[in-house]
Amino acid sequence: MRKFLDRARREESGFTLIELLVVIVILGILATIVVINVTGAATKAKQSSFKTTLATLQTASDEYYFDNTAYAVYSGCTPSSSTACQLEDSTLVPQYLHTNLDTNAPDYGVTSASTMYFGVTSNGKVFATTTAPSSNNWTCTSDTLTGVYTQTSIPNTTSVTC
Repeated sequence: MRKFLDRARREESGFTLIELLVVIVILGILATIVVINVTGAATKAKQSSFKTTLATLQTASDEYYFDNTAYAVYSGCTPSSSTACQLEDSTLVPQYLHTNLDTNAPDYGVTSASTMYFGVTSNGKVFATTTAPSSNNWTCTSDTLTGVYTQTSIPNTTSVTC
């Protein structure tokens, strides 16, 4: 019996502590890389979704303008060289847009504000901003629009050209 136990101890194999630690360190490094890539992918996905929303809104606004020779803005506001107007998305639904716009800023990856406002300039460019309009418009010469988002400027710029 003793001979059997001695032989079993000699044939016993396993991993050393050093080998186990090396494997744990390698797994930790791989996990860190995965977490960093996933976090970046979520931000890029939200930005891509937002660009798509702005492109869809631009198309809907253009189609509305061609049909009505006016922009779908709140009454009392006409986009000009000095003002940009807030879009009235309910005017665009259901003929030009399927649903009203999502105005929840965090859905677009914007964490600096809770609400997103959509506007249109006199040259028909659609934009989004985290600055609330005054009387459904922004005065481009005096208002400093912060957090302005356009299809070509994500995540933001500080102004919009009327």
